[in-house]
Amino acid sequence: MERISIETERLRIGEWMPELAGTLCRLSQNEGNRLFLPDEVFETVEAAQTAIAEWMANRRAGTGMQSCPVFQKGGSCIGHVALCPLEDWDGEAWEIEYHVAGKFRGHNYATEAVRAFLPTITAQLSVKQLRGICPEDNHASRRVLEQCGFEKYRESAVVYYGQPTTIVFYRYDFQKRTWFAAK
Repeated sequence: MERISIETERLRIGEWMPELAGTLCRLSQNEGNRLFLPDEVFETVEAAQTAIAEWMANRRAGTGMQSCPVFQKGGSCIGHVALCPLEDWDGEAWEIEYHVAGKFRGHNYATEAVRAFLPTITAQLSVKQLRGICPEDNHASRRVLEQCGFEKYRESAVVYYGQPTTIVFYRYDFQKRTWFAAK
C-alpha cells in the first residue's frame, strides 16, 4: 500500500510510528473520546502500541482499519482520521472515522483532515461506498460529515455501548458529488 503523506494549509496527515504511542494514549483519554469512541480509549501506552502496530500492519496490507495520525503543520499530533471496512456490508462499504483532541476542537481541523484524507485513501482502496455513523447528539461530528458532502439517509434507535440512543447514518454519493463539495 502506498504511504500517505498529505499536507493542507494547517495540517499534515502521515503514517503511524511506534514512538507516537504515548501521544495516542494521551489523546484517547479525553472526555469526548470516552463518550463517542469508547472502543478507542487506550488506558496504557502498551495498549496504544498494540493498536499502532495493528494499524501499521493494516496499512501495509491494505486491509482492515486504515488509520493515519493528524498533526498540526510543524507541530504535534492532534488526532487521527481513518477508514474502517463495514463488516456487515458486501466488502465495498467503508466508514469514515475521525478524532481531534479536545483542546484543538472548534477550529475545523476535523473537517480539513477528512477533506484531505478521503480522496487519497478512497483511491488507494478503490472504495465504492462511504458511510458516516454517529450518535444523534454528536452535533460536531454531524457538522463535519455534512461539511464534507455526506448526506443523512436514516436514523435508528439502538443500544450504543450499553446506552439507548439514536444513531444517524450518512453516506457519500460518489455519483452525485465530488470531493470538497460546498455544503
